[in-house]
Amino acid sequence: MKKTIKELEDNRLLLCLKKEVYTTEAIYASTYKFTKKCTIFIDPLDDQTLGIYFELKLASSNEELMIIAKDFCNELIEQQLRITLEKKFSNLKEVIVKQAFSPISNIKSYIKNE
Repeated sequence: MKKTIKELEDNRLLLCLKKEVYTTEAIYASTYKFTKKCTIFIDPLDDQTLGIYFELKLASSNEELMIIAKDFCNELIEQQLRITLEKKFSNLKEVIVKQAFSPISNIKSYIKNE
């Protein structure tokens, strides 16, 4: 297995991501959450891999930057899961919202007589 997080010079890190695993939406949502701590650059490394470059805004150690990169990986999984679940259950969500805001008389057809 290739090293996913690589330490670069000048207190920078490179996170290599496979494009087939994460959507662009998940990557950008995750990146946005870390822009207060880091300057982040996204650059294609090849046809299948994106490079996410992390550089701390304030001088600090590579250890702190490594922790941030690992936290980013966890956030990326969370964002991808949110997107996947939204796609999978969007119809159900639509039905629930529609029913919640429809008149009460419409619900009678869904209630069984006992």
